[in-house]
Amino acid sequence: MKQLLLLALPVLLFMSCKKTSFIVYNTKADIYFDNHMIRNFDFIYYSTKGYSFGNKPDVTEDSIPLTVKITGGIASTDRPFVLAVNQDSSGAVAGRDYTLPDNSKLIIPRDSITATFYVKVHRSAALLDKPATLVLKLMPNTFFDTLITEQKESIYNNIILNAVSFKITIDDIIPKPGYWKNYINFLGAYSQQKYLILLKVNGLSLTDDIGKLSKTYFKEIATKMQQYLHQQAAAGNIIREKDGSLMVMGPDVR
Repeated sequence: MKQLLLLALPVLLFMSCKKTSFIVYNTKADIYFDNHMIRNFDFIYYSTKGYSFGNKPDVTEDSIPLTVKITGGIASTDRPFVLAVNQDSSGAVAGRDYTLPDNSKLIIPRDSITATFYVKVHRSAALLDKPATLVLKLMPNTFFDTLITEQKESIYNNIILNAVSFKITIDDIIPKPGYWKNYINFLGAYSQQKYLILLKVNGLSLTDDIGKLSKTYFKEIATKMQQYLHQQAAAGNIIREKDGSLMVMGPDVR
C-alpha cells in the first residue's frame, strides 16, 4: 500500500543552442484523486463532497468538477482512465440522481499529468425524502495502476484519505432557518413542507432574508399561514405533514 505524501515530478531538460528536448516516461503510472482547497496557505485535500439543491429553488441540475492526477511524466498521446461506481456503497441511481461523463471524456490529455471531469447531479423527487450517496472509484487499466490508495489531508495532521475513491452526497433538504427557534410559538414545529408553504402563502422566496425582521412581522406571516390552513380544510383539502399529522402553526396564532 502506498501513501502519497509529496509528489515529485522530475522533467529532465536537455538544452542546446538549437532546441530543448523532453524526456517522456514510458513506465506505467499511478492515478489518484487530487481535489483540494487552500486554507491559511495550506493545501487541504478532500475525498468527499456534499451538494444540496435545498436553497436553489430554480436549479434542476448542476455539475461537480473532480480532478485526477498521475505520477510519472507526460506522454505524447492522450491516455484513457477508468472510473467506476462502488455499487455496495452507493444509493444514488444513475440517470435519476446523477450522470457520469462519457468514457471518451475520461482521459489524461497528452503532455499533461492532470485531468478534470464533471459529474452531473439531478434534482430528483427522491432527494426530498433522503440524501443519495454516490461513491466513485478509479480502476487500473493498461495505462494506469491504482496503487496509491492513501493520501494525507494536510501536512499538518495525520488524517488519511482514500486516494482512489471519492464520495458525493446529494440532497434536496432545506436547512431550518436560524430564526425559527426564536418564533416557535408562532411558527410551530419545523418541517420543510410547512416552510415552503409558509413562503408561498406570504409571497416570499428562499432568498429573502427575513431573519432580522420584527416579532410582529413573524406573528403576521404565521397568522396568515394558519388562516390558509383553515381555508384549505374548509374546502376539503386538509394539509398534513409527511407523517400524516395535521399541519398546524404555533399555539399563539391558532
